[in-house]
Amino acid sequence: FGTGNVGSAVFAGGTIEQLAAQVTAAGGTSVWVQGADGNWYRYNTLASGATAFVNNAFTAQFEAGIGNVAVFVVK
Repeated sequence: FGTGNVGSAVFAGGTIEQLAAQVTAAGGTSVWVQGADGNWYRYNTLASGATAFVNNAFTAQFEAGIGNVAVFVVK
């Protein structure tokens, strides 16, 4: 990450859980992915339990997994 704590990454494809693990391993806490509808969706790797609802839109958009051409902005 640069001084602004934002970087770009390419994910080789997989499940949301695999993406979250890779983001966490890279020191990130959130990821934004552009969906097929053109909107950006955020996933927060720190959200769990009662706060997990913040990932509902992301989970609905990518429930079948994420393809290998997606580009992400990671914080």
